[in-house]
Amino acid sequence: MAKSLCFSWFVLYVFLLVVHMQTVSTNANEIGVIKLRVGVPKKEGFTQFVNVVWDSHENKYNVSGYCMDVFNAVVSNLTFKVSLQIEPYDIDDSKGSTRTYDSLLHQIPEKYDVVVGDITILAHRAQFVDFTLPYTALGVRMLVPVVHGRHQTMWIFVKPFSWDLWLSILIISVLIGFVILIMERNVRIVPHQNQSSPYRQQLNAITILWFPISQAILPERHVVAKKCSRFVLMVWLLLAFVLMQSYTANLTSILTVDQIQPSSLTLNDLRKHGYYVGYQNGSFVYHLLVQQLQFDPSMLKAYDNIDDYHDALKRGSQGGGVIAIFDEVPYLNAYLHKFGSNYIKAGSTYRSEGFGFLFFLGIPLQLQSYCSLFKSHLKCD
Repeated sequence: MAKSLCFSWFVLYVFLLVVHMQTVSTNANEIGVIKLRVGVPKKEGFTQFVNVVWDSHENKYNVSGYCMDVFNAVVSNLTFKVSLQIEPYDIDDSKGSTRTYDSLLHQIPEKYDVVVGDITILAHRAQFVDFTLPYTALGVRMLVPVVHGRHQTMWIFVKPFSWDLWLSILIISVLIGFVILIMERNVRIVPHQNQSSPYRQQLNAITILWFPISQAILPERHVVAKKCSRFVLMVWLLLAFVLMQSYTANLTSILTVDQIQPSSLTLNDLRKHGYYVGYQNGSFVYHLLVQQLQFDPSMLKAYDNIDDYHDALKRGSQGGGVIAIFDEVPYLNAYLHKFGSNYIKAGSTYRSEGFGFLFFLGIPLQLQSYCSLFKSHLKCD
């Protein structure tokens, strides 16, 4: 539902933009084709989202990637012809550069009618451009290596249950034995057995501890004489059966299933022990780490692409790399798609609004009625 809502809103934005251009462009009315000047960021890293390549044979730029695929899917659903004039904008994320994502947005509407790319919706950007609804996953998370398997010791057999559960089983076992001892206090020899029988059962204070457990493992039919004692023993055997099944399943899982766990410490440990962490060069995540998460700026390292992330995580904090990477979820998903078997997203999700397409700020007054009708239609659905 959320994806269809986002898709519908974006179609509306493109429709309003095209109608506005029809009112101000007489050339477009004459030829019947609407031209959109589309700005796309051109950079080296994360080409999974926007990949700009110059085609020398056709003398034009070819743009591919997830963001462009979404945009083309919307344009293809329009009922009129739209001609896209792709104009890349070189992004330089180095410190002090003026060729940033924010400078790209300032090119609207003088140079571009719409900007398509991996551009995050931020509050300060919304002051001079209009964003569509986000079309990617939201949030900033931490990426860390995983630890495969579990360290197995001679005490592995106690792992299926917690210590609290083991203590509870022991207490219940003693309680059952004590109850049966009271009920059978006047019975010395089990019926149908003689004095010399090896199965002669005599209940006393010593048998309180091991009697319920022994009956759960090797139950005997004539171990008690009274019906009330048999009922208590039946309830105990039913409980023991459930516990044994659960124990067997948990132990099998521990011994056979690969246990995947994050290898990093908590956020407080990362700050306290001075571990290096990474982020994407030029991203707003730097300010989130410094201002909100209180990381020391000297312990932050910037990287440009997925391969840099992978190399840094492999080397680790002590080897000149980092112990964790903080970035937006779409970038981390792209990383996991390539190196997913050895890494995992961990920790809390910090708020971000995802990627959106950009248009000129403000909608013409004569088109506001279309927005109201469209919103009413969505509410009815």
